[in-house]
Amino acid sequence: MDKHIADNLGHTDLYVYQCGMEQCPCGHAYGPAVRDHYLIHYIHSGKGIFKIGDTIYQLKAGSGFLICPDIITFYKADDEDPWRYSWIGFHGIKAESYLKDANLTLENPIFQYDQDDFIEHCFIEMNNAYYLKRGGEV
Repeated sequence: MDKHIADNLGHTDLYVYQCGMEQCPCGHAYGPAVRDHYLIHYIHSGKGIFKIGDTIYQLKAGSGFLICPDIITFYKADDEDPWRYSWIGFHGIKAESYLKDANLTLENPIFQYDQDDFIEHCFIEMNNAYYLKRGGEV
C-alpha cells in the first residue's frame, strides 16, 4: 500500500491531505469510522461494498465513492474479487462547493467513470509527485 499524508497548509481553497493506492486482500474492511476530511476512492479493479447510514452500495471497477467529514462509513473488499483502489483525502474552504459542482454530495456519494484510464493516470501522477517531493525534486 502506498499512502501519503501532506502537511496542513492552513485555510486554503482546497489542499490534498493524503493520497494512495492499494490492492486490498480478500475481505479487507475499514470502519465503521468517521473522518475529519473528504475522501474519494476510485475502484480500478475488483469489487466491494460501501455503506453509509442504512444504505449499502455494491461497487465495482469504474465506480467511486465519496466519504464526507463527520459521517460514519464502512467499506469492504469482496471476499473473492477484492478491489484495487486509489484514494485522495482533502480539506479546504471550497471543498464542499467543488464537490457539489461535480454532483458529489452526502446524498449522492457514488460516481461512475469507466470511459478510459484518465482517472487512474491522475492518481498515478499524484503518487509520483509525492515521491518527487520527498526526493527534493519538486
